[in-house]
Amino acid sequence: MAYLLLFIIGLLSDVSSAAALYGKKDSFVQVLDAKSFAKTVVQSNELWVVEFYADWCGHCQQFAPEYEKAATAMAGIVNFAAVNDQSVMGPYGVQGFPTVKFFGEDKSKPVDYSGPREAKGLVKYAISQAKKVANDRLAGKSKPKKAKKETGGKSKKADTQAEGNEDDVVVLTGSNFDKLVMQDDKSVWFVEFYAPWCGHCKALAPHWTAAATQMKGRVKFGKVDATEEQSLAQRFGVQGFPTIKLFPAGKKSDSLAVDYQEQRETSSLVQFAEKYYSYAKEATQLLNQEDFEENCKNHVCVIAFLPHILDSGAEERNAYIKEYNAAVKANPGIPVHY
Repeated sequence: MAYLLLFIIGLLSDVSSAAALYGKKDSFVQVLDAKSFAKTVVQSNELWVVEFYADWCGHCQQFAPEYEKAATAMAGIVNFAAVNDQSVMGPYGVQGFPTVKFFGEDKSKPVDYSGPREAKGLVKYAISQAKKVANDRLAGKSKPKKAKKETGGKSKKADTQAEGNEDDVVVLTGSNFDKLVMQDDKSVWFVEFYAPWCGHCKALAPHWTAAATQMKGRVKFGKVDATEEQSLAQRFGVQGFPTIKLFPAGKKSDSLAVDYQEQRETSSLVQFAEKYYSYAKEATQLLNQEDFEENCKNHVCVIAFLPHILDSGAEERNAYIKEYNAAVKANPGIPVHY
């Protein structure tokens, strides 16, 4: 059992360092899910280099800085995106990570990148593919699709800022923060520290409310006016606005708060919150293949193989489970299923 716990600790250390490869505020790499991929890449007239990746993948972690460099170099010329969504990968035959493809004129036939995993090779590849698209257009072999004009219905702004109920966002203060958030071991809390005068905070507000409504009953959303609650802002190291932190389920402490540095839009907020909501608080017993597929097919899983109850007895088996669950609960913010 000691070996098992050492293995878990080592794996958790590796996984925790892999969180959120992309999505920083100043990044030129757009992080897309299934819905945004279809709209942003497949239905667009633009040229895209797309990396299909997994946060836990060691090669992806090494590749990420080079991919960022290439995206910065090609900004305004060719778009770069990163996709960590299994439902998108299947149709494009993604079987390993990282996989990079160029989506040109015909989005149904992307071109694989097989060069070195470095910025220079990616830039050369992107320019080469863009040049081919331009030459095909000059030769009359292809032509760009006309952009669709928005007519009636919801505007793009309204679409990205889906409706939300302000009552679904809890107002947090110095007097209720610890009781509602820090002492709530069962819930995931997503908290925004904002300033009323902050323009970025005002732009985030409808997305924050919409995400809170979508995640109602699963993840709790709160907000702190950092100009009024300066002691809370100082306690959590808030130096700019908005600052967003997620408090995973389980025993909470200030040091376990997870900084959110991805895009400030509803879909990204929901995706991030969903990820932490899905992490098991106790180990799930796998009784059949269906249980295994549901819990481990698209996730990093740590599986404990215990002696049969007839070999160990109920008391010893329960001791194993208790010790295993203690390890699970000690790492509430790690993206692993048990």
